[in-house]
Amino acid sequence: VDDVLRLEAEPSSSVFSSYVHNTVQPGIGRIGSVVVLGSSKVLDDVKRERLQEFGKHVAMHIAAMSPKYVSENEISAETRREHTVERTLFLRESGREKKEAETEALRDTLQWVEDSTLLEQQFIMEDQGHDKVKNAVDALTNELGSVIRVKEFCRFAI
Repeated sequence: VDDVLRLEAEPSSSVFSSYVHNTVQPGIGRIGSVVVLGSSKVLDDVKRERLQEFGKHVAMHIAAMSPKYVSENEISAETRREHTVERTLFLRESGREKKEAETEALRDTLQWVEDSTLLEQQFIMEDQGHDKVKNAVDALTNELGSVIRVKEFCRFAI
């Protein structure tokens, strides 16, 4: 194994939640994810269980949607610029005029940021009534009376 993954959580105010897709045996499947959710307060057992349940839904979403980042703040200006330049070159090679290619590339980069960022993605658990993951996190913050945030995640596939 070349890469080692280390996720950390404060035991009293964070939870790890996981999901394994296409389970062939308990804990064994082809796609999985782990997410660390943090709370600004120490939670009682009932609220902690609710946070754990929500985390499972977020982990399912991560397995299905393959985000690359938690929030758009994690995407550097350089990465955005590179994406825009690559997109502009592709569009120019496809025959678009320079101004049109630049405008479309900027629009594509904004969409790429949204598609690559967990909190900006459309939440697949739509029965929860939230359009984006960040709105579901905000609703849980209100429900639990504690600021909830996604600290980090990992998605893996074999």
